[in-house]
Amino acid sequence: MGIGFKLPEHWSVAGDDCQGECTEYDNWEVKDRRGEHVLTLIPNTATSPDGDTNLYEREVLVQKPVPQLKTPTSLLAEFWTGTSQEDGEKETGFSLALIDDQALADRTEMPDLEYFKIGDSQAPMFWVDDEYMEDQGIGDDPTREGVDTFLASDEYQTVEAILLSVRHAAS
Repeated sequence: MGIGFKLPEHWSVAGDDCQGECTEYDNWEVKDRRGEHVLTLIPNTATSPDGDTNLYEREVLVQKPVPQLKTPTSLLAEFWTGTSQEDGEKETGFSLALIDDQALADRTEMPDLEYFKIGDSQAPMFWVDDEYMEDQGIGDDPTREGVDTFLASDEYQTVEAILLSVRHAAS
């Protein structure tokens, strides 16, 4: 699908079981040596936050450029609090993904999409799976302490290296 990246030895990428008829909208799972789903790649994404109307306060914990991409892109790790506009209920979360720097600069407290660009029209999403982060001790309702522990781990370093290696497959 035009996207390349480096994986550690014995890691793999598995696409949806699409019988050879895969499209750019199918999910691809990056799996570690144990076969655990770590990252999700959608080579070309829809443009909707799927009905999310929460308002967000975000704390950027890590922002690093992905220099080999032509469109400015960053690896972004952030701790966030979402507030429901219906009932004021709050939830916390942690996000680790690649994001287009212009989309990052333009976003507000409203929901946003974590995507980057490959070429003129392709807008992939590449993010760390929520269940994987839960397995790393972050949990369903993350705390800043749990996130900091993950960011200091070898597992985080491995995931960061994968995300920072993303390039257009032709380069």
